[in-house]
Amino acid sequence: MNSMTGFGYSQIDINKNEILSIEIRSFNNKFLDIKMNILEEYKNLEKNIRDLIITNISRGKIEIKISKQSNENIIDYSFQEFINNISNKIMFIKQEIPDIRPPSSAELINLFYKNKNHIINTSCSLNENLIIDSIMIAINNLNKDREREGKDLCKAILNYINDIGEIIKHIEQNSQLSIESFKDKLLKKIEKNFIGVLSNEIDAPEIKDKFIQEIISSILKVDISEEIERLNIHLKEMHRTVNKQKSNLGKKIEYLTQEMNREVNTIGSKTNNTEISHYAIEIKLLIDKIREQSQNIE
Repeated sequence: MNSMTGFGYSQIDINKNEILSIEIRSFNNKFLDIKMNILEEYKNLEKNIRDLIITNISRGKIEIKISKQSNENIIDYSFQEFINNISNKIMFIKQEIPDIRPPSSAELINLFYKNKNHIINTSCSLNENLIIDSIMIAINNLNKDREREGKDLCKAILNYINDIGEIIKHIEQNSQLSIESFKDKLLKKIEKNFIGVLSNEIDAPEIKDKFIQEIISSILKVDISEEIERLNIHLKEMHRTVNKQKSNLGKKIEYLTQEMNREVNTIGSKTNNTEISHYAIEIKLLIDKIREQSQNIE
């Protein structure tokens, strides 16, 4: 399981002062959406970069940025190197011309910055294959980051699934008691009314059959055993999906949460037991948490 959010980075040394920086960020998205921010000189690589991303990432909004950056530490080192070179040359000149005045610090600094583009930024052309390899490193780093976060998402979802399973057990226990209680109350009412009907000399067997049908119909209206069974089936399928399925996990989990919500809504509307109603609300809250997490799964 991979998360859709992550960050990947790689770099290439261009010269003593500059590096080519490659950054890839990914965010939640229903589909694969690629946005590139690339230096003009590397625009010809866009198709190759897009193909690499499509091959290695299936879902999410992907932003890739390729830029040149300076390293201040290397600039300081380059200045020191410049001073060392100048010192060696001044020593050589003084041997030939002993009375010559050495340059002042201000003159050396001015000379360095006046010629820094030539001294430091001596460009070297980067091989395209080297750039593509570095982009692949950044993509691999991104996927490692997404995988690490995906493991945390997996643990969270499995915990929610286990919590829902425990609540369903409580609902099953309460549903049996609820049906028995409802049946007893209904039978007492029917028995009371049935005695009244007999005193009016109406055909008792027909009335009795009609009352029995009413009992069955009324009990079926509050019976939630089928909904509980389907809810358990969806829960097992979600557990299997999280542990074993390798692709389209987010979409599959989102679909299962919709089906589970449907069953829980039916349980809530059919039951006349307060505890079961509270348990149904708890399950809906947990399903919402799973749904929110599933939106961040690749």
